Amino acid sequence: MGKVNFEIFENNFVKKYTDTYDLSILIGMDRFSFLVSDPQQNILLLRSYAFPPRTTGFDKLNNSLKDIYISDELLKQPYKSIKIGILNQRTTLVPSDHFDVNQKEVYLKNMVADIEKDTISFDDLKPLGIVNLYATDTDFTNQLYGYFPNAKIINAGTSLILGHRKIAENRTGRQICLNVRQGLLQISLFDNKELLFYNSFIYESSQDFIYYVMLVFDQFKLKPEGNTVHISGQIVKDSEIYHLLFRYIRHLEMMPIPSYYKLGTKGKLMNEYQYFDLFSLKLCE
Repeated sequence: MGKVNFEIFENNFVKKYTDTYDLSILIGMDRFSFLVSDPQQNILLLRSYAFPPRTTGFDKLNNSLKDIYISDELLKQPYKSIKIGILNQRTTLVPSDHFDVNQKEVYLKNMVADIEKDTISFDDLKPLGIVNLYATDTDFTNQLYGYFPNAKIINAGTSLILGHRKIAENRTGRQICLNVRQGLLQISLFDNKELLFYNSFIYESSQDFIYYVMLVFDQFKLKPEGNTVHISGQIVKDSEIYHLLFRYIRHLEMMPIPSYYKLGTKGKLMNEYQYFDLFSLKLCE
């Protein structure tokens, strides 16, 4: 069963009003997190469960998901809207002008192994002129729809890219954004509103981590002393990864709470950058 490893529960959360609230859920191999917000975009509840370590695929999470759903009564309430982001690497970006919906499997078959048991879906990132095409375990997806029949399910890479775009669009120059999960690094590079690069990497050590970051710097001829790196996710400033980043890159910024959300009294005590990927689901309307 999943274990709650973080929670914010504001005093103004009212259970009988959940049909006016929005529910956002983010699921990765490491954790299940969700937040509830009211019509004024106040975050009333944020709760995160840790999944068992060394889980190797979403097909292994069915029982953990079932346990969380059964034990957490707030997931069973009626909500105005429900968005679910699934974070995996079984994905590719395709220019919208070259995307043929009837050829979905063709785009993925040479990049993603064993897609026979997967559902192939796509998210249209219209502001960027690209489509995020991805495969998800069919049984796991059906289980989610069984619990949340009216949910909008997307790939979490889609919402994170849109969240990073919000960070970059009000700044000059190229902006590098990192999102850190347990063993997974997501990197995007923007020039104002234009996406130049996005990818995710599995890392096993801090040396792996910094290698992938500097690979992007080298590929795009960025200057470590002149470009800002924006950081979100499961990272703390006294970690080895952070110290290595700071050794190579002097301008590091933790992601702020997005302007479209408001934190309550308890929420203001959190490290808001740690849940930037969850906050970004709001952008997928």
